[in-house]
Amino acid sequence: MMTYIIRRSIMAVPILIGVATITFLLTFVFVPGDPVRMIMGQNADEETVAMIRHELGLDQPLTIQYIKFITQIFKGDLGRSFKTRRPVIDSITERFPATLRLGLSAMGVAIVIGIIAGIISATKPYSIWDNLFMGLALLGISIPVFYLGLLLIVVFAVKLNWLPVGGYGGGSIRYLILPAISLGTMQAARIARMTRSSLMEVVRMDYIRTARAKGLSERVVIFKHALRNALIPVITVIGTQLGYLLGGTVLTETTFSWPGIGRLAVDAVQYRDFPMIQGTVLFLAVIFIVINLLVDLSYGWLDPRIRYE
Repeated sequence: MMTYIIRRSIMAVPILIGVATITFLLTFVFVPGDPVRMIMGQNADEETVAMIRHELGLDQPLTIQYIKFITQIFKGDLGRSFKTRRPVIDSITERFPATLRLGLSAMGVAIVIGIIAGIISATKPYSIWDNLFMGLALLGISIPVFYLGLLLIVVFAVKLNWLPVGGYGGGSIRYLILPAISLGTMQAARIARMTRSSLMEVVRMDYIRTARAKGLSERVVIFKHALRNALIPVITVIGTQLGYLLGGTVLTETTFSWPGIGRLAVDAVQYRDFPMIQGTVLFLAVIFIVINLLVDLSYGWLDPRIRYE
């Protein structure tokens, strides 16, 4: 297994370089607007603008800037924010705990609701429960996350006054409930649909028929024999969605004024803060690589026939 982990880690290096290169080109070549003008204002005199551009290194040729950017990445340095002049890595690590808390809470909601709904639908196919859960799953996938967030705010924060409208609230759980539900609903819908389809496929296999022929109860057949194999594609979906959640959820964090990576990225784009944009994108790429590795390793635990050589 260690050999597999090392091999995957080595394979991640060119991926990160590719992501860094594409991000650099998108920010410096294709993104309109001058970051210095965004910082100093449109009425700043040309001498001041030229001085700031020199200080930020923006007056150097693009190839020199790219070489410096890649060199800094290999040193673990993502540069300094154009706006705040703080190290980018410090801003990311400062905001990541809030995103981690929101992402894990939303995924917890999604896993509990999604897997339970998927199991019920698979064990009672085409019943009223199956139609109900799959109809709700379709609605959960279809409704935009920001719109659901606004609906939750109107109902539970404005009308009923049960929960706060938004913010972090010093980490209070009351501020976490609405964004976690809003963010977890779509993920729960996807997990429910995948759990249903995967479990329905597994229960048709010969070894499940054999288990039933031995007189095992339906609960034992489903939870001990069928569900474990059915979870392999579900784990893939969970891993992909968890990487997305931990990378920063822009719409949810903006809707609920949640101080996470997503809002940090939005602010960086608004101010043309190129180092911050590049840093958040690279951070998202690293999160996805790590989550995908953990998902691949979990396959061996779910199915002992899988070996890593």
